[in-house]
This record gives sequence, C-alpha cells and structure tokens, in this order.
Amino acid sequence: MIRMIRATASMVLIILMATAAAAETPVERGRYLVEAVLACGNCHSPRTPPEMTIIPGKELSGGRSVDTPAFKVTPGNITQDKKTGIGDWTADELKAFLRLGVRPNGVPIAPAIACQSDQGANTLRSRRCCCVLVDSAGDRKRS
Repeated sequence: MIRMIRATASMVLIILMATAAAAETPVERGRYLVEAVLACGNCHSPRTPPEMTIIPGKELSGGRSVDTPAFKVTPGNITQDKKTGIGDWTADELKAFLRLGVRPNGVPIAPAIACQSDQGANTLRSRRCCCVLVDSAGDRKRS
C-alpha cells in the first residue's frame, strides 16, 4: 500500500512539474535560454571597466573583440536594430542561424558560439522562443 501511495505521489509530482514547465510563455522560455542556458549576453553585451558589468540598456548590442589562436571575433549586435543588429533577418533566417551557425548571407559564425552546442536550446520550440524574445526586446544601437 505504501509503495502505491509513493508511486502515485511521484506521478502527481512529475505531472505538476511538466505542467509548470509547459505553462511558461515563449518570451519567458526565450529569456531563460538567452540569459541562463546560452548566456548570450556574456559575449554580446558591452561592459564597463574595471568591474566588467553589462551596461544597462545596452544588453545584446555587441561585445568586445576576442582574439584567440583559433579565431578572432567581435560579437555582434543581436537586437532588432536594423542598421547594426539582426533587425532585417526573418524569423526563419534566425532559426536557421541558431540551428546551423550560418548567417543569412552564408558566412559561418565563430566556432565558440553557444548555439552550436546542444545545451537544450537547439530544439524547434527553443529556437522559436529565442526568436520571440529577440523580437520583444526591441532594438539597441551597437556601442
């Protein structure tokens, strides 16, 4: 009898957890992926020296250059700004970029970018949520 109660309680807990995860909105899921899992702002946001904190209001507007033996890259503006960001990209282009790591013009991105890895963000739903978040964030000029 105790086993049956424990099994039932476990199933109820699993169902409640799954329901809570499914209840998050696409923007909430996108924010979680962009800020926590993929941590896009770590590279794509300008920072203030010497603390190296992200400049408020400039999130995802482009970061500082990184020069390694493998590659040199300046993380771009990934906001909806049409001149310096990805504002001209379609949702399909952004989803393809997140899946394949290639810009709409055919140029591949640096190998270190997080969207290339399988961190729970490379599913169709996750890519859609990232697109929704980017759409909702507005545009910011590259600093």
